[in-house]
Amino acid sequence: MDQLSRFFRLQRVPAADIREMTDLDTPLGREALAIYEQAFPESERDSVEHIAAALKNVDPATAVSHFRALVDEGAVVGFTYFSSYKEYYLGYLKFIAVRAELRGKRYGPILLKDALRQLRADGRRATGWPYLGLVLEVERPETAENEEDRALRERRIRFYQRNSAVMIENLDYVAPPVAPGQPSLPFHLMVLRAVPKYGMQRWLRPTAIAALLVEGYGEDPDSWFVRHALEVRERAKRSSPGAPENDQTVT
Repeated sequence: MDQLSRFFRLQRVPAADIREMTDLDTPLGREALAIYEQAFPESERDSVEHIAAALKNVDPATAVSHFRALVDEGAVVGFTYFSSYKEYYLGYLKFIAVRAELRGKRYGPILLKDALRQLRADGRRATGWPYLGLVLEVERPETAENEEDRALRERRIRFYQRNSAVMIENLDYVAPPVAPGQPSLPFHLMVLRAVPKYGMQRWLRPTAIAALLVEGYGEDPDSWFVRHALEVRERAKRSSPGAPENDQTVT
C-alpha cells in the first residue's frame, strides 16, 4: 500500500451516528451545549448566540460552519464545532469535546476524522478540490498555573499528535478576547492534515494565522494580534534559516 492510500485509509470514519446540528435549541442541541459549557472555561467559550448565528451560514460560498454531534444510544457523547474558509483552503477547529465520563473511549478520534471528512467535502463543493487541513488552538503547557494543569495540557497535545496533528513552531500566537471583559489568551497552533503532506507547505503558517484571526475572530488584517503573530514568526525564521521540517512540527 502506497503512502497516499495509507493516509486516506487511516482517515476513514468508523460507522457512527454523527449529526449535523443547525438548531441548538433542541434536546440534542442542549445536551451538546451542556458538554461544551462543562469542558471549556468561560474565558475560552464563544457565546451560544454567536455559534447559533454562525450556523446560519449566510455566505456558504466563502465560509461554512458546522456543529456536529456524535450520538450513542440516543444521547450526545461529544461534538465538534468548526468552520471552513474558501479563501484560505483551511478550516478552523474551534471546539471539540467529549462527555467527561466517556473520555478515552475513542470518541475523540471519530469526531476528528468526521471533521476532516466534512472539511474535504466543503472544499470539493466550493472549489473542486479538498481543503488542506484544520487549524486548532491548544493551551500552552508552559503557561499553566500548576503541574496538574500542565500535565493536562500536554496530554491534549499528545492526543492531537496521535491523530496526525503537527505543531506550528516559531510562533507567538495570542487570541483576542472572546467577549468584552475576557482576557486575550496565548495558544500554540496545530494543524490536522486533511490531505497528505501538502499541509506542510510554507505558505500555511501566515495563512493559518489569517484564517483564525481574521475569519475566526473577525480581526482586521492589520490588527495587533495579526501583526504580532506574523512578526514573531518572521524574526524566528530569520534567526534559523533553512530549519528542516519534520512530522511533528511546522517550522
